[in-house]
Amino acid sequence: MRTRIQALIFLTLCLPIVPTALASQQQVTDSAAVISANPVPLINQPLVPDAIKPGGAGFTLIVNGTGFVSGSVAKWNGSTRTTTFVSSSKLRASIPASDIAKPSTAFVTVTNPAPGGGMSNVVFFEVTAPTSSVPLRLTSTLTSSELRLL
Repeated sequence: MRTRIQALIFLTLCLPIVPTALASQQQVTDSAAVISANPVPLINQPLVPDAIKPGGAGFTLIVNGTGFVSGSVAKWNGSTRTTTFVSSSKLRASIPASDIAKPSTAFVTVTNPAPGGGMSNVVFFEVTAPTSSVPLRLTSTLTSSELRLL
């Protein structure tokens, strides 16, 4: 008579999970790191200020919107301007005097870096002389009966 011995062998593979998260840009899922993509930014109107007269000094443009990240860059007519990240909904851009030397209409965009990211919508900015105002003055007084006729 023969005796049969059966043995079950279980092999368990253990892999360490090493968190290497980069701020809020990376998440650790099981044993694979997943990098989340930057959003495409969106500029809300109005820009602040919403217009400026030509020939003035450089100024700080405040761009409000959504989806801004610490690497967001404001662009004036396609040229990068020094940009300060304030929050995910606000940036400050330094606009030099040379950008507003003459009357024009500039276009402003924001670009977010990869991964993901991309260019925002376009918002126009007027560099224009202020419109003149005409003061109106009432030279006579109307009675209530005269007002009914109007």
